[in-house]
Amino acid sequence: MTRISLKEAYDNRDVIAWLVKHEDEINELMNILKDIDPNGDLTNVVTKTGDQTIDGIKTFIGKIVADCDIIQNGGNYETHAEQVFTTNDYIVMRDGAVSGLGTGQFSGFQVKKYNGSDDGRLVIDNAGVARVGDLGDEQPLMTRSESGSMTDGRILEWDAANEKAVTSAKAVSDLVAGSGNIGSDIKPIKIVNGEAVAVTNDLVDVSSTQSITATKNFTNGISFGSQTSGRIVTGSSGNERDIQITSVSGNIQAQLKLIADSTNSVRLLLFKFDGANWTSTQIATL
Repeated sequence: MTRISLKEAYDNRDVIAWLVKHEDEINELMNILKDIDPNGDLTNVVTKTGDQTIDGIKTFIGKIVADCDIIQNGGNYETHAEQVFTTNDYIVMRDGAVSGLGTGQFSGFQVKKYNGSDDGRLVIDNAGVARVGDLGDEQPLMTRSESGSMTDGRILEWDAANEKAVTSAKAVSDLVAGSGNIGSDIKPIKIVNGEAVAVTNDLVDVSSTQSITATKNFTNGISFGSQTSGRIVTGSSGNERDIQITSVSGNIQAQLKLIADSTNSVRLLLFKFDGANWTSTQIATL
């Protein structure tokens, strides 16, 4: 330690007295300084004022109250918070991006375990299509024209060129005439040139009595009850053409046959089948 003269000591007696009085506090501060840097350099010590750069990992226990702007930079960092508030109108994603998203990549919001197990997303892809859905099943959202360009009561149609829904030239009333129930069991609806219209003619109702006024051609005969109960069919053999009316009861079959042939002959015959053999009789000939 450098020695001082008696005169210097006398001239600085107040300073010396203060140093002696606070010797313990000074020693404690010196020890702290030596722990920070044995050479007594305060360059790496955080000070209360002035600009400084702090390097390395620092862990803070408790609270950090920052009454100032916070600027966070870095190539890879995470921010964890219970609530996020902003006074701005936008939350900007991909700030500083120089290239677009890749195929199958999205940017947006992800909600963790919204139902206890699945993550939900509201995102946009590299084609500018907004999507919503579970993670891995993000489905495109369909947009529409502005309200001023939409017409009340019109049917929506897809505008592929602008990738949105627009109102078509067709209203609901253009597709289905009338109100309430349209059509019936015997006059259902059919589509003609994209429009729904009622069928003009009645269809045959198989469950109730109907009068059939027009000619109907049956190519496979007419059965009564079932084919084993009775039927009317047409037949041919050689140069003959016939109409057969058959009735069946147990093993017995009765058949009335009207035959016309190429010789302009017409015959009416009655047939019977007893389960083993056919017998017949001719009723009339013209």
